[in-house]
Amino acid sequence: MNKHASGLASLALTGALAVSAAPVAADAIDINLNNDAAQFRYLAYDGRAGGFGKREMDVGLIYTTEDDYLAMFGAQMIAEAGAGIPELEAGVGLKIFGTRFDSRNIFALAIGGQLKYSVPPHRRFVLGVEGYYAPDVVTSSRADNFSYLSAYAGYEVVPEALVYVGYRSVRADLTTGGDITVDSGGHFGVRFGF
Repeated sequence: MNKHASGLASLALTGALAVSAAPVAADAIDINLNNDAAQFRYLAYDGRAGGFGKREMDVGLIYTTEDDYLAMFGAQMIAEAGAGIPELEAGVGLKIFGTRFDSRNIFALAIGGQLKYSVPPHRRFVLGVEGYYAPDVVTSSRADNFSYLSAYAGYEVVPEALVYVGYRSVRADLTTGGDITVDSGGHFGVRFGF
C-alpha cells in the first residue's frame, strides 16, 4: 500500500474510532448509489450539546467505478433554525476529506453545513442540502480548492427509515490547471436510524 492510500486508510480509521468513542444518543447508516458511485456513511448524534441542539459526527466513503475514492470525517452542531419554523434545522461544522483520483491524492479541511426541512403537517417528506468548501490554504498542494455539495428529497416510509433521491457534486480545482470531478450526478439512497 502506498503512503497516500495508507494516509486515507488512517483518516477513515481515525474517524471511525472518534465516532465510536463519542457519547451518542442515536446512530444512522446512510447508503446511496448511482451507476458510477456508491456512498456509505455512518452518523452518530449526541443530543447533549449544552442545551443547544445536538452534535453530529460522521465518517463516510465514496467509491467509484473508476477506482477513485473519497474518505470523509466530520463534526457539526445542528439545531432548529429559529424564526418560528420548527420544521427547519440548520447545522454548521468541519469535515476532513481525502481523495484519490487518477493517482492524484488530495486532502482538505472544509467548512460548511446543512439545511433540512421537514414538510408539515406530518413532516415525513424531507428536503435537504449539505455543502462544504476548502480554499487553497487548507487544501493539499495538488489542489487550489475542494468542494462537496449534496441535495436530496426524501420520504420517511417508517419512523427512522428515509428513502430519497438526490444530487451530489464533488470536485477540486488543480494547481496545474483544470479540475477533477470525483462524483457528479443523481443517486438514490436510504438512511436507517437506530
